[in-house]
Amino acid sequence: MNKNIKKILSIAAGIIFLVFLLLLPQILIQGTVHGVKLAVKIKNEATSDKNKQPPPLASIEPIEKEGFFHFLPGIKTYFLEAVDQDLTCANCRGKTGQSLSQARTPEAVINEAEKYQIGIISSTCSDTAVSCDYSLALAKLAKQNGFATAFIYDGCLKPEALAKIIPYLDAVEIEIDSTKTNFCQNISQTPLDAAMTNIKNVITAKKHLEINYGLSDNSTGGEKNLNEFLNAVKKNVGPGAIIHFTSDSASSSDTVKQARAAAISFGFKYVYANGLDLPEGETTFCADGSVALRRQDNFLLQNNLINGKCADGTVVPGIWK
Repeated sequence: MNKNIKKILSIAAGIIFLVFLLLLPQILIQGTVHGVKLAVKIKNEATSDKNKQPPPLASIEPIEKEGFFHFLPGIKTYFLEAVDQDLTCANCRGKTGQSLSQARTPEAVINEAEKYQIGIISSTCSDTAVSCDYSLALAKLAKQNGFATAFIYDGCLKPEALAKIIPYLDAVEIEIDSTKTNFCQNISQTPLDAAMTNIKNVITAKKHLEINYGLSDNSTGGEKNLNEFLNAVKKNVGPGAIIHFTSDSASSSDTVKQARAAAISFGFKYVYANGLDLPEGETTFCADGSVALRRQDNFLLQNNLINGKCADGTVVPGIWK
């Protein structure tokens, strides 16, 4: 190789090296930025709350406050709301921004319940959940430690989710909301059909059942939907079904009263209108019209039952001790 070629190659190599030195800071910066973006993306994907619920919100109150009128009356429950969580994810964040590791673990709930001498552990689960992992873990541990257990959920819960948890439950409240059609289509065509599937499964499992039907002044086909609901419950549960009517709107009080009256006309014996200034809407009656249980604002005031029976011999369905 002659001197001229060597000189040219040397100059070219020098130019390439200078260009590399000039571009090196930019390369390093871009690489760092890309690395940061990738790390953020991975972290966001790992901690996405797309399939998470907020950490549980806890309260201690009489079981009547959770909509159970025929289940251990007057006994306090440790109630947790919003609960389909990944219990193994210590750094995940729910929609509230609170670390799930700061949430109440099932073990912590049981310890607190024992400390405050609570009799019932209850929780709720999202209607779109497929596992209800938190409620399942909580119910299992509660039964192991001798607590009564209750579960409240939308009537659109998938059957496979219910099948996992129901062996560990004593009482179930199914809430029916006519506005949840889209969710209900996961398992059926309408909220009523979905709820009936769940109701049949609860009855088959021989668990205590109470039904909450949500009403609205603005719902379309209100009277028709109500009659379909009452017919379906009478067919699948019978006149001894325990039915609660509720409304989020104070303006719907007349609607709730009318719904209660309609249910009584259908032959149902235990029909309640919650959240209203309507004493008879919170009272359980015996066959002779005497008072079995009297409540006010979802607090038990009077319990005249003896082993679930009225003085006239009426057996009131429920779990009483």
